[in-house]
Amino acid sequence: MSEVSYKEVVKTALAEVGYQGSSKSSKYSAELDSVKFYNYPKQGAASWCAIFYDWCVWKNCPDQSVDYARSILCEPNTDNCGAGCTQKVQYYKSKNRYYTKASDATTGDEIFFKKSNGAVYHTGIIVDWDSKGFYVVEGNTDGNKVAKHYYYFGDSKIAGFGRPDWYKYQTEAKPDPKPSNSSGYTDAEIQAAYDCIEGKYGNGKARGNNLIQAGFDYYRVQGLVNKILKGEFKK
Repeated sequence: MSEVSYKEVVKTALAEVGYQGSSKSSKYSAELDSVKFYNYPKQGAASWCAIFYDWCVWKNCPDQSVDYARSILCEPNTDNCGAGCTQKVQYYKSKNRYYTKASDATTGDEIFFKKSNGAVYHTGIIVDWDSKGFYVVEGNTDGNKVAKHYYYFGDSKIAGFGRPDWYKYQTEAKPDPKPSNSSGYTDAEIQAAYDCIEGKYGNGKARGNNLIQAGFDYYRVQGLVNKILKGEFKK
């Protein structure tokens, strides 16, 4: 089974900018309802921002598999998922894939926003970032549209960031590029991981940007870095 490309998910989100829905309905809700993605139909729900994010991921899953999408977005031990921001935050936290520091977030992450009382109420997808903040595509905003916004890293409205398990199936061989050894990683990826540890690609967002510019998949290399530091991988 192939992996989900967060880069393709981002492209899908960007292509939807300008879509006009209504306060309680959207094509995203309708399509996910048609495949019984959630625990009950979502057309008519109060908001579809979280539904928009899930739709972007589902559209890029192998064969648009509902089971695959659920397995990386919500609780895989249940038949289906919910679509609330609070519920999604709880899920990400339970899987240790929820981050509160802007320095830990990156492209493809689901960004959550909070009210002044701390309650999470809205979400979107990070599609890019620069030295000062994030570019985010959000559903159900600006008059029930899909729109692109910019947020500074220190914006008080940002509650945190969730990351789907993009590489849940990374033990299965990717067709391109082919691993150059039995570890499942190419020699270039292995070298890049050790270079990261030595600081050659920088830290935080600078590391991610430098790896992407060098042609690497940030998540794969960073995942290998973590394995090396935990003693789970050796050359």
